[in-house]
Amino acid sequence: PMKNSELCIEKLKCAFPFIKSNIAFKALAHVILRAKQINSEFYPIIIDHIGVGGSVLRSKDVGDIDIVVVSSNRPEYASEWEQFKKLLRENFIPLWKLLSLTRDKSG
Repeated sequence: PMKNSELCIEKLKCAFPFIKSNIAFKALAHVILRAKQINSEFYPIIIDHIGVGGSVLRSKDVGDIDIVVVSSNRPEYASEWEQFKKLLRENFIPLWKLLSLTRDKSG
């Protein structure tokens, strides 16, 4: 069976035949699958649109891949995220010490 990324790449190739770069398709598939993951989980944003531009639309050999992601807020999660950020700020020093201890013991 095909993996999600392979299936996504095949769909992208059918939908956008003018894109010739396999690397671009892999990058787009990665971004799309991550966006689906973000949209299905508890985040204060939702990914609304994904776009691509630049040399990837003109050439098979690309130096970079210009991907644009448009998101919007999820007001239903805003207060819980604010509480989470406040808790992190209030406990930053103890958390940092714990991380430092863990890092020092593993190295």
